[in-house]
Amino acid sequence: MNTYFQAYGERAFSLNNHTQIAGRYAIQRDAEKNIVKDVIDKVDLKSTDKLLEIGCGTGNLLIPMSFLVSHCVGIDHPNCLNKFTQRTSVDNITLFGGDFFTLPNTDLGMFDKIIIYSVLHCLPNEQSVIDFVDKALAILAPGGLMLIGDIPNQDTKQRFLNSKEGQAFSVDWAKKMADSTVSEVPFETGIKSTEFNDEKLFSLVRRIRNQGAQAYIMPQPSNLPFGYTREDVVIRKFA
Repeated sequence: MNTYFQAYGERAFSLNNHTQIAGRYAIQRDAEKNIVKDVIDKVDLKSTDKLLEIGCGTGNLLIPMSFLVSHCVGIDHPNCLNKFTQRTSVDNITLFGGDFFTLPNTDLGMFDKIIIYSVLHCLPNEQSVIDFVDKALAILAPGGLMLIGDIPNQDTKQRFLNSKEGQAFSVDWAKKMADSTVSEVPFETGIKSTEFNDEKLFSLVRRIRNQGAQAYIMPQPSNLPFGYTREDVVIRKFA
């Protein structure tokens, strides 16, 4: 359904830098490590949880989180999972290679916690976003929590860049990129994907709430790779 998915798989095949495979810049590697704690806090991860990450990539988040839960499942392109398995052989991780849209929910089961990180903006249109979120909500157990994380909000980004803080950040960012000793590979596919702004994000939250779950837009801390320009949605499914 999503040709961006295939482009992502090709990127994973051609690169060896796990931070770049995840769609980030190599110079964000240290900041990327801060994501795990932020996600754990937002979904209140517990040792008894069954955890699902949709779009787990090569395991940057799922591998460290696997040590904190009872069992976890990761879904992504087979090229990503090939590199995932080269990094670890943790016993409590089950991997499914393929597009989440094509995997029957009956094959996956129900989950206490679901993580969808840096994924929604890769979908081709707003209807695919709705279908994706609905499919994920269907396998979130009553009382469970879901994090839709790292959503690029164009309005949030513009507000930041218009500020003095944002202008100073842009100067510092340009210097870091110029000084980087690693060849940066921007993820530019030419494939149309979904853009988010305030209204689209608010609309998504309203829709989730209208389905009987609770949903909140939450900021990212500034120490994350795109912490100034991206936002998270935390969803609680009532028991």
